Amino acid sequence: MLKQRLVTAFFLLLGMGWALFFTTTKQWHMIVAIIALFSFWEWAQLGRFSKLETYSYLLVTAVSYAVIEILLPQSHITLILNVVAIFFWLAVAPLWLKNQWHVENKWVHAALGWLLLFSTMFSLAVIKQAGAVQLLLLLVIIWLSDSAAYFTGRAIGKHKLAPSISPGKTWEGVAGALVTVCLYGVFLQFFWPWHELPLTNWIGNHRFYFYTLLIVIAILGVQGDLFESWLKRCVGVKDSGFILPGHGGVLDRIDALIATLPVMAIWTESLVR
Repeated sequence: MLKQRLVTAFFLLLGMGWALFFTTTKQWHMIVAIIALFSFWEWAQLGRFSKLETYSYLLVTAVSYAVIEILLPQSHITLILNVVAIFFWLAVAPLWLKNQWHVENKWVHAALGWLLLFSTMFSLAVIKQAGAVQLLLLLVIIWLSDSAAYFTGRAIGKHKLAPSISPGKTWEGVAGALVTVCLYGVFLQFFWPWHELPLTNWIGNHRFYFYTLLIVIAILGVQGDLFESWLKRCVGVKDSGFILPGHGGVLDRIDALIATLPVMAIWTESLVR
């Protein structure tokens, strides 16, 4: 299982590297749209949608996505989506997980998917506009956090984080994630060679905010992982899909990004102004 997981991760990284550095803006948006299609399909399954409801949901989603893509340069819809999404992750999601709420209304589940997944996909577009390297540096925060939590938990994890939601996650894993992202911050601050990027140029004058953001992003990433785990537990499935061997579905791979990309997008927009 671990070998399969690592092989899949290797090819995902290769694909992401190609998409980041060797695609045009239009091609990047097409790739994001494909990711969105799989994500919304899996989201519909987590909501126990019928086939007709799933296809209808995807159709409405595709039309809405296209309309927003057309309006995006002239509107602030991405900022609005991200602000609402951040409010959800900071204020609603912790209560959701604590009280282990179930969503019985399919319209509520559908609307939540539109909010969280649209904010994720449009955030990818916003950050990419600031440069492929900058998007990569931000994505590495989550990749390192996720990997550190996984391997630290496997190695020394003893104290369960949320056993009724995701039995494999531990407080030791969370600690490993926090330490790792802070070490990554030290690398960017002192050893990253190209300081002309808005992100790395900003770090030197905003150290406190930088490390605070790293910690917040890591914590939100863990919360996003837990939230998706809870949705899966509500419908009695282990993975959101099966398209990625060793990882499950697309949502299983981007669950932490769903909770963190809105913060990263607003952070990036503030850097390039």
